[in-house]
Amino acid sequence: MLKKFYLTARESALAEKTACLRRAHWLVIARGATFVLAVLALAGGYDGNAAAGALGAALLFVFARLVMRYRRAVRQLLLLEARLAVLDGVLTRLDGRWRTLPEDGAERRAGAGAQLVDLQVFGPSSLYQYLCRARTRAGRDRLAAAFRTEAPAGAARARVSARHAAIEELLRHPQLALSLESYGALLPEGQDLSPLLAALAREPERLSRPRLAASLLLPALNVLALAAAGCGAVPWLVPGALIGGSFLLTWGTERASEEALALLMPLAQALGAYREIFRTLERASFVSPHLVALQRVLREGAAAPEDRREEAPVQGNASDAAQARQADASCRTASESLRHLARLAAAVSWRRNFFFYVLANGIFLFDFTAGLLFRRWCRREGARLAAELAVWHEWEVLLSLSTLAAAREQTVFPTFLEGAPRLTATALQNPLLPEEAAVPNDAALTAGTTIITGSNMSGKTTWLRTIGMNVLLAWTGAPVCAASFSLSPLALYTSIRVDDSLAAGVSTFYAELLRIKEMVEAEKTGRPLLLLIDEIFKGTNSADRITGARAALRHLTNDRSITLVSTHDFELCDLTVPGAAIENAHFEEHYEDGKIAFDYRLRAGRCETTNAVYLLRLVGIVDEEPT
Repeated sequence: MLKKFYLTARESALAEKTACLRRAHWLVIARGATFVLAVLALAGGYDGNAAAGALGAALLFVFARLVMRYRRAVRQLLLLEARLAVLDGVLTRLDGRWRTLPEDGAERRAGAGAQLVDLQVFGPSSLYQYLCRARTRAGRDRLAAAFRTEAPAGAARARVSARHAAIEELLRHPQLALSLESYGALLPEGQDLSPLLAALAREPERLSRPRLAASLLLPALNVLALAAAGCGAVPWLVPGALIGGSFLLTWGTERASEEALALLMPLAQALGAYREIFRTLERASFVSPHLVALQRVLREGAAAPEDRREEAPVQGNASDAAQARQADASCRTASESLRHLARLAAAVSWRRNFFFYVLANGIFLFDFTAGLLFRRWCRREGARLAAELAVWHEWEVLLSLSTLAAAREQTVFPTFLEGAPRLTATALQNPLLPEEAAVPNDAALTAGTTIITGSNMSGKTTWLRTIGMNVLLAWTGAPVCAASFSLSPLALYTSIRVDDSLAAGVSTFYAELLRIKEMVEAEKTGRPLLLLIDEIFKGTNSADRITGARAALRHLTNDRSITLVSTHDFELCDLTVPGAAIENAHFEEHYEDGKIAFDYRLRAGRCETTNAVYLLRLVGIVDEEPT
């Protein structure tokens, strides 16, 4: 756990913020006083006092320096506020307030599979809400896509192992992680650069030499004409005519320029933040192969690693000329490549100011020139931006997956086994429960069925979810909540949170039948399975439930599947399947001073107690225990 580091970092950031606010306050006072003195001194110089004029010029220089220092202080203040927001987000996960975090992935539940819904992966109080530290939309999409119910194989297995090593290294350098996430917090919430990437995917327009010449010559002529008119060398009609012509040229190309500049105008802060992220990553020293490969994309413009999937559509249909331009640009690092675009975006953002818009376009043909500069950047370096952004999106996933290890005392990276179905764990805990409150249990599961009995509220459903959630974490590349955890390749199927559907005309019982049928069909494929079934066939009467459960479990009990099923029907504890292993386990309750209590410990054998009558009395449905 890195709690001490984060608490210390927060105290330090608060102290820096206080000092920065104090510094900015005095800079504002000094800037205002300097400007007033400069105006007075220049007025004296205008009246013929040469010393006053010189002093006024010097004070203007000091004023400009104070403005620059104030702007640096504001930028530092923004970064400190971003850092405090990141630290508060991490600390909410340490003290149990993480359920108030805004990004819970609720909109992803509709398209998620039944297993992800059963295991509370998306939505309020979900695994995604606990883990997600991604700021960008693409980073959040990548994190959501990382949750898999099928065991990764081949390149996917290698990617999971690579993430393990990358997260281990990341946890050894919390200051680097904090700096990166702080720069990331400067991005707008849900930052989405897909419109810009879509524009870059199109073949850039070739720049004509007349346009380039006009963008250079006309501003120079305008300035010279204004200077000459000011000195009386030419009439004011000359600069007026030139500026008018510049306006006409800007107006004539407004449509093409506006399309390009509209993309850049809202991205000034975002591109500046990305540049700082890239520069930090380029200067860092990494050991794990995954982080080294990601760094190479930024340092050398190298091809993205194989695991750059949907977030890196890097000009798959680009022409040979575009690929050659990318090769020419590869000598520059990602931060150097983005520097010019970030500066251009910052300048374009000033177009919102009416006076700037008029003067800049009249004298310097700003829109015309900025549009040309943007198209020039697209032709030279635009092809590599998607791959560079994908590097940060993967980093957002790594930061998110490191959350458990940063917030809990005991986590471990899983060990992947080969051969027969196995899942072994010691001190396994539910990741969504506070560590100090969660009761750890061990698991030693092999092919066969475990029938779990226990009274109401004793922990049966939580145990099934605990196993399922940690398997999901293992397949994403995250650490799991256990002292040790190993598993063989298993496809995960669940039937835990089964609801009816009035619109579809599906009852709870029929919906559960469909889930069990899906498991039976999956079993026929011969794949190793992990099946988690809670309160099997709870939607029908007891006689049909027991008959159906026996028939279903005979199908699902074999040498390729690990099946865990919870039930209140003790009749299932006597189930036998020739040649297959069936075990019983249970949770139980006890009473202290007449009150029910649970220890949430999994024990071997069937349960011998019930608590339904006690709970009925507790809520006032029955007055006394029947005789």
